[in-house]
Amino acid sequence: DARNSMAFIAVHDGLTGLHNRTFLTDHFDTLIKGAHRRRERLAVVQFDLDRFKQINDTLGHAAGDYVLVVTAQRMRDSCRASDLCARLGG
Repeated sequence: DARNSMAFIAVHDGLTGLHNRTFLTDHFDTLIKGAHRRRERLAVVQFDLDRFKQINDTLGHAAGDYVLVVTAQRMRDSCRASDLCARLGG
């Protein structure tokens, strides 16, 4: 329904479908505290796409969007269902 759709849009990146920066920052403390409480390890991995601006500038924004979508899909394919993948940029 419309309410569920709006809730999804509010916490996901429109291009990649990954969780967005707002969702990550809102839930980061909870994730850390939960891992601590369960005595589990928590890893945070952040990466940047080298020369991404050059892709946009030379090949166009559609090519840059494609790179982001493919990268997001590879992230999802590499993560477990319990992992959180988010896009901070955009």
